Amino acid sequence: MDTTFTIASGQTASNIIHLKGTVPVLVYLPVLTGTSLTFKVGQSSTDMHFLADKNDVVVSITNIDGTNKARLLEPNLFVGVQYLQVISNASEAASREIKLLSRTFITRDI
Repeated sequence: MDTTFTIASGQTASNIIHLKGTVPVLVYLPVLTGTSLTFKVGQSSTDMHFLADKNDVVVSITNIDGTNKARLLEPNLFVGVQYLQVISNASEAASREIKLLSRTFITRDI
């Protein structure tokens, strides 16, 4: 599934998307004002929380030089997430579109 987040000019938070049972695997970053993005996740779009890893460190993507790039994501961090939002660490100077590629994974008990 391909989805687009939009962060409006002057804002830090994107729209919230429903992952529809898929898991994010890749994000395409445009030129950004901010130098990092964090994620908010939730089981509903009205109850969102910052995503942290097993060590209680907030998950972030850094983009120090602000240039366009594609970044691989760790799918295991997003398993079970229904709603997702990206947050820039700075107000964006213009509207930004961030494209997300997500896939359905089938897990097996071994």
